[in-house]
Amino acid sequence: MVDNSESPLITLVVPSFNQGRFLDAALTSIFEQNISVEVMLADAGSTDETADIIEKWSSQLSWWRSEKDAGQAAAINEGIARGSAPYVGWLNSDDLLLPGGLATMLHALQNNPQIPAVYGRSQIINEVGQATGEYRTEPFNERKFANRCFISQPASLIRRQVWESVGGLDTSYDMALDYDLWWRIYRQYSELVYLPKFVACDRHHDETKTASFRSLHYREAMRLLKQHYGSVPLKWYLAWPYAVWGRAAAKSFRQSTLKEVCNKPLAPIKHHDDQVKCHTTPLRKSWRFIFRSTMKCYTYARFLLRRWIGPHVGMLEQYRPRPLRLPSHYLYEKQLDHYPTISIVTASLNQAEFIERTIQSVLNQQYPKLEYIIHDGGSDDGTLDILKQYETQLTQWCSQPDKGQTDALNQSFIKTNGEIMAYLNTDDLLLPNALHYVADFFQQHPDVDAVYGHRILIDEHDKDIGKWVMPEHDDDVLRWVDYIPQETLFWRRSLWDKVGGQLDESFNFAMDWDLLLRFMESNAKFVRLPRYLGAFRVHPQQKTSSIMACQGRSDIERLHQRYHGRKISQREIRKNTLTYLLKQIFHDKLLRSHDIFRHSITLKEYK
Repeated sequence: MVDNSESPLITLVVPSFNQGRFLDAALTSIFEQNISVEVMLADAGSTDETADIIEKWSSQLSWWRSEKDAGQAAAINEGIARGSAPYVGWLNSDDLLLPGGLATMLHALQNNPQIPAVYGRSQIINEVGQATGEYRTEPFNERKFANRCFISQPASLIRRQVWESVGGLDTSYDMALDYDLWWRIYRQYSELVYLPKFVACDRHHDETKTASFRSLHYREAMRLLKQHYGSVPLKWYLAWPYAVWGRAAAKSFRQSTLKEVCNKPLAPIKHHDDQVKCHTTPLRKSWRFIFRSTMKCYTYARFLLRRWIGPHVGMLEQYRPRPLRLPSHYLYEKQLDHYPTISIVTASLNQAEFIERTIQSVLNQQYPKLEYIIHDGGSDDGTLDILKQYETQLTQWCSQPDKGQTDALNQSFIKTNGEIMAYLNTDDLLLPNALHYVADFFQQHPDVDAVYGHRILIDEHDKDIGKWVMPEHDDDVLRWVDYIPQETLFWRRSLWDKVGGQLDESFNFAMDWDLLLRFMESNAKFVRLPRYLGAFRVHPQQKTSSIMACQGRSDIERLHQRYHGRKISQREIRKNTLTYLLKQIFHDKLLRSHDIFRHSITLKEYK
């Protein structure tokens, strides 16, 4: 049960109007959360059994009223304004919270103070509370969010400070009020963070506002997209005929047919298994088939264009896992007259699953003048046993608490003396003979300060799932976005000393981009090498998880503010990097076509 003996942590508003048959279940789901919640019930003057339910729960409600109001948005704004808890949200009277749902969202916000709001997964239930599917939620992406609202409102929680800053709900919206709110939070703060856990239930039935007023819903959504996104994606125009006219026609036809047959309006038919099954007419089936076929063709066409024509930079999973193959000439080491010392550092914390493969990828380079230092942050998953196994081949390693990855890297770099420097994350790899190739290039080009190469994407089993083939370096693009594959980056110590000799520890995520920008400010000369130098591992536990990605968003916005003096939209970034991405497409197609005709080996064959 909800503990109201302490200061409430969450203000939750329940707006209601003639939803008495669902209201009791909604309130029950709230008061079973084991979280201190102040519940505000704003009823618009219901004439059904709502009054009896309010009386039943009145002793546990922090505030309630039952009278005509100015609409759902105004009622929610009023309820939240009457509360004082640091986190706010609302639950429609026909929706439900799942056990522990509020705690899941609350802990995510408490543990990550930079996050403006969170949302989780949501089940779809029918009129009698049976699960019929899942609301299609996914991690936040501006372009995808413009195509559809993938945030399930009952599965969301917002900081009060953020709510008050954006002004709460816009009362000019009756249908798309939550969609508008998410856009305003995103524009003023940052991306909302996705929690891949079920936290709520979204009830779908014939009396919901979305089902009853589809035309208004689409008009409002398209209006707010013009305001917040700048344009209305084609999807909304394609979906309109089925979602508005088609469903309305099918519903009208179904009702008129049933009235003729049984002289009563359409009603669900309750079967012996207590499941509610709805009549489906041939007309409704045909409209649904046309709509789904159209949308599938549209989605598949976009997928093909993106896969075959669009840029692959930024895509982390481009095709199904396949054996990692490299050109056979990667087998041969370059013989150098002089081997400059190369210093590589790795910061680790509980990465026993991958760290041995990372270590082997460095030691198997067989580079004669290598300094390799590993700083472990106090792992307890078997990492230390692996480090002890390789300690005679490592220059140095230690395991002690640190202030994060950036601090661990700085502590390690202080101990190095190499002429060439780099760092490698514990789940990434160096590709065969990369160090010999880099050292030779630096020797042949003394005017070059930093180099990087192409990237191969791998999964947790070292299978190839994609490639980033980079065009020639462009300083102008670096000011807008960091496309440089970190695991392929090497720089001279003289450049490192010139920019201060350390990573900025105020950055937890984009410290590599900050370093690159400082290199650029010092007039460093960058060169993109025409070779795959490293492999970036994509797996569920990596640092680019949704909550860490939000921290990264904060770092990125700081860098944009530093170099542009304002917050930068994704659309502006795409506009200023378009030429670079077109070059990337050309280089990608050229190198991939070249790979077809040359002999290659698998990584296992190399080992």
